[in-house]
Amino acid sequence: NVFRKEGFIQCFLKRGYMKEIRSTEKLLKKISYNNSKFNIENAKNVKIYQYTNIKNIDYFMNDKMTLKLNRLDKCNDGQEVSKVQHSLLFDEPKKIYVSCFTRNLNENIHMWYMYGHCKYSKKVRLAFSEYNLYKLINEKKYIIYYKENGKNIRLANSEFSIELTKIAYVSYSSEADEKNRYDICYIGDNKYRCNYNSVINHKSELAGKVKNAAWKTENEVRVILKLYKEIQTDFLMIEFTDNSPFLKEVVLSPWYDYSEQIKKDVKVRYSLFYSQLDNIFPSTECQKCNWIK
Repeated sequence: NVFRKEGFIQCFLKRGYMKEIRSTEKLLKKISYNNSKFNIENAKNVKIYQYTNIKNIDYFMNDKMTLKLNRLDKCNDGQEVSKVQHSLLFDEPKKIYVSCFTRNLNENIHMWYMYGHCKYSKKVRLAFSEYNLYKLINEKKYIIYYKENGKNIRLANSEFSIELTKIAYVSYSSEADEKNRYDICYIGDNKYRCNYNSVINHKSELAGKVKNAAWKTENEVRVILKLYKEIQTDFLMIEFTDNSPFLKEVVLSPWYDYSEQIKKDVKVRYSLFYSQLDNIFPSTECQKCNWIK
């Protein structure tokens, strides 16, 4: 439609040629790790990373490695939730739980700042094997549970679906012509054009898998668990029943040295920005904030 309206040459010169994603199903295939183009051999050498609190390291250091999954409507991007809540599926975000990673190889000051919160908080950047995480999930080598009154309540596999997926980032067009509107979708290093209203808007199967392009520097990968019925809990735990090598490295935050608190059976190193970013936090008042706890 865009090409017919402007002409191919004019469209190419104005916007550059991009492939188009014309359906929700096509978008899901692009971000799924289960599609035929996912190269298992290449994935064996890929690491994914998570910026998190040091106390979460214990989940990966024990004999049974565990991931914490947060409810989608408790995550930091409220916009991705509102796109679903405005539809008829109002409670959908309350049934979706995610654990978030980045595929960015290099440390990112933006992410240290956003997820490290302050120089007095004990944050780390954890490196995981993408292949092992995919394999454990795909082969169903896990149990899912939540805590209720101090007890672990296990979920049956029939009560949920779970997958490892990439995130699609969408730059929303301001064009008034909804039929021919021109939106850009970023998936990894690739860029596509798509019509947001016809491909993405209010599609429950995309909940937790699409974010505004303002977040695309995070280059995110998620474990997404979808419950078939709502449970009153803000988070779930996924405990892996296979001890395949999972956690590969721990990087300490740029603002704090707490290497003595980490077990030595995993590689630990200082951030490349260690002691170089002190001016980002000019006040010592942040010592009083809750992120330290």
